[in-house]
Amino acid sequence: MNLTIAGKNLMLSGDWDPTSLVGALFTSGDYTADELTGTGYARQAITYDAPAGGVLSVDDDNLATFTIPVAAEGETVDFTHAAIYAGATRVGEGAITPQSYSTGGTYTLNEADITLSDVM
Repeated sequence: MNLTIAGKNLMLSGDWDPTSLVGALFTSGDYTADELTGTGYARQAITYDAPAGGVLSVDDDNLATFTIPVAAEGETVDFTHAAIYAGATRVGEGAITPQSYSTGGTYTLNEADITLSDVM
């Protein structure tokens, strides 16, 4: 997952609180009007392990699980991207393994690790 400029600014200002982050699923990398909707879908809390080696890793024992709504007859619910939010601020974003559901179900987000790196 890539940090957004807003995410980097939160970290640098000391206002970063990894205990209050939530994940959202999107149908594309636009991240504006393409968040999933429908009965049962909601943003889910993301729990992270303590930072190590410049990586904030998703806690594998407490993964964010989303309810995927049932698609209309002959349709599918497809999504390809996820984002991380601190309140209303998108702090991380990235492509995930493409998913397609025709009968609804659940999806567990395990592709939300955040890596810090110095670019010189």
